Amino acid sequence: MTKKLILFLLLNIITVDAQEGQLIPSPLRKLPKWVRNEFFAKNLDQQYSLTFARHPAFLKGDFNGDGRKDIAIQIQDKNTGKSGIVIFHAKKPQIISTPVTILGAGKSLGRAGDNFQQMDMWTLVPLRDVRTIDETALHSGDAIHLAKRDSLGGFIYWNGKQYAWKQKRAKEASK
Repeated sequence: MTKKLILFLLLNIITVDAQEGQLIPSPLRKLPKWVRNEFFAKNLDQQYSLTFARHPAFLKGDFNGDGRKDIAIQIQDKNTGKSGIVIFHAKKPQIISTPVTILGAGKSLGRAGDNFQQMDMWTLVPLRDVRTIDETALHSGDAIHLAKRDSLGGFIYWNGKQYAWKQKRAKEASK
């Protein structure tokens, strides 16, 4: 009788725990469908894997200043292991292909280098705040602040022609 009772209790405990458990939602599901489609249509999955090492899983902003919301996703080169970011620019309706820019992951971005592996934080910097990064440069879109904890990091921004890196200065850290 005792063995049956123990077996009964064990089975019920396992069943209750399994019912209360919840699946962890995949960040991939939250990506806009057009971005997921373009990632595979451009065969980026052959060389890069999507990573979700930083929170949030992706950033949405007008990075190139064209008035359309772009998406930035974290990637890793499958061959080298180097980390980076891919930006999918929202396309105009009359354009067939979505413009894509890869930063890091083996492609150099000035003093930021070609590997963002050590950078464990990223945030969107709206255009109104981007102008304070470097008043001498022309900025036309939102920026990405990329940093390692307990360091200043820097900004990825569109300078009117291409993406550039600007190291964050100590006086900007207090803003």
